Amino acid sequence: MKTRILLSVLLITAILHPQSILTKLSQELNANVAQVAENDAVHVWVFFKDKGLSLSKASAQPELYVSSKSIERRKLRGTGIAIDESDLPVNSTFIQKVEALGATVKQVSKWFNGISVTIPKKSLKEIAALEEVRSLDVVYKLKAEKPVKEVLEKQSSTATIEQPKSGYSLDYGASFTQLNQIKVPDVHALGYTGKGIVIAVFDAGFNRLTHKAFATMHILAKRDFVNGGTNVGDGTNLMGIGDHGTETLSAVGGYYPGKLIGTAYEASFILAKTENTDSETPVEEDNWIAAAEWADSLGVDVISSSLGYDTFDSPYTSYTYINMDGKTCRITLGALRAARKGIIVVNSASNNGYDASHNTLSAPADADTIISAGSVTSSGTRSSFSSVGKTIDGRIKPDVMAMGSSDALASPGNDTTLSYASGTSFSCPLIAGVAALMLQVKPSLKPVQVRDALCATASQASTPDRLMGYGIVNALSAITLVADSSYQPPITVKDFAVDNLYPNPFNPSTTIKYALPQDGRVKISIFDVNGRLVKSLFDGIQSVGAHTDLIWNGTNDKGGIVASGTYLVRISFNNSVITKKVLFLK
Repeated sequence: MKTRILLSVLLITAILHPQSILTKLSQELNANVAQVAENDAVHVWVFFKDKGLSLSKASAQPELYVSSKSIERRKLRGTGIAIDESDLPVNSTFIQKVEALGATVKQVSKWFNGISVTIPKKSLKEIAALEEVRSLDVVYKLKAEKPVKEVLEKQSSTATIEQPKSGYSLDYGASFTQLNQIKVPDVHALGYTGKGIVIAVFDAGFNRLTHKAFATMHILAKRDFVNGGTNVGDGTNLMGIGDHGTETLSAVGGYYPGKLIGTAYEASFILAKTENTDSETPVEEDNWIAAAEWADSLGVDVISSSLGYDTFDSPYTSYTYINMDGKTCRITLGALRAARKGIIVVNSASNNGYDASHNTLSAPADADTIISAGSVTSSGTRSSFSSVGKTIDGRIKPDVMAMGSSDALASPGNDTTLSYASGTSFSCPLIAGVAALMLQVKPSLKPVQVRDALCATASQASTPDRLMGYGIVNALSAITLVADSSYQPPITVKDFAVDNLYPNPFNPSTTIKYALPQDGRVKISIFDVNGRLVKSLFDGIQSVGAHTDLIWNGTNDKGGIVASGTYLVRISFNNSVITKKVLFLK
């Protein structure tokens, strides 16, 4: 009887307010469930209109919502605000109302004020009818990055470099090749080892923390976002086998003299298991977002994420290369949120190789402030599997490169030997460790400053491209740059400003450079001289500081080449607008 009454109420509501329920379901969700049976379970995001809490009251006691270390980090290199509305918990009463309709809650996201749930399809409209619910959307499915079996054309590309018998106090063993290429031993020799910095490693799990490479590692916290609990390794009745995390963790934090040493071996670590490897079913974005929120609340400084997510086979709803625009993928928005809170996020670019027609990136490496890590061989050439840019809105990606071909890593098979594996999964933690070394030198560096310093000192800083970004990292040069007392990071921007476009006139492309005095919404559009819109180049949230890599290639919104002539580039930031003229010549 109760069910009949509820359905009658829903029917009357839908008749009187036909859009109030139906429009709460996104187009993607409607399309995704179109062929699903009414009683079958679907996995969806449920977003709420508000949190029912007072931010002003919460701000009086911010330590109730995040750790003191998180507050300190935000004030040092985030927005400067202890907490904002995204830090308030999701209203428990709202969650209970959704659960009462048969939903099983998987993850709770305070950043997005929502929950991910599994629910029978037939109950979606009941949830949408709740006054507290703002919208429902798909929980996108994501294919996790795997190590690759690389076929190398030249034996020299896998050649190891023997460590000199003198000049370094540490014996790097087999890891010397991957570290020496990015000048990490020279930084260690200066006394910078990552001490005092907290790094979060997101991966499939960590099955062999008993390995000698981790004997002295300081692990602050562990959490399993797949099964729940704190066991991030393998175990009875636990989903997922965690050998990949064992390897990536050793690259950034291992310490096994004579065998392997990580880039930031004296840092502290928190470990998050975010992937179920039991089958070829896809990873879901809500695990990564939940892990990022947890890491933020603990006060982490750097996130190393070797989980590049991209297209998954039908019938799973997934992101594609078209979504790699820095503003669409929810996992990308989560990474941007972490960066705005002062966390340096380093993510593998992915192992999708080269495509002449479009980027092969995977989220969240497309995010503007995120450091996306590509891979090179020991000889410095791009690994054939390493994903390429540019992003759909024309930005250079990947950002920087490190060795990801035949890296020396802690073996997941036993406690004393090494293994060798390839993938941007392994260049990522090397670069994340360098970011930690930079923070040890200068703790106030903001995420965009770390990225910009790495790019400015990399091997092809003056000639970045879609294959290798700004080139191979040089840790010594990056640290020398930020340690220089006369160095003024590009973050020190007082006013919204746009440089003259260069080249101008141009063919085939021109670069748009601008600086933001604070985080905010940026919209960049191209108009002809008659005021007609030619191309929407960018529209999204960007971080404070200089932005120097947005490209317009003379195409319109349909992808066609525009006619020769003068065009107006309109850049708006919050309530300010600057327009620049540029001449395109065929």
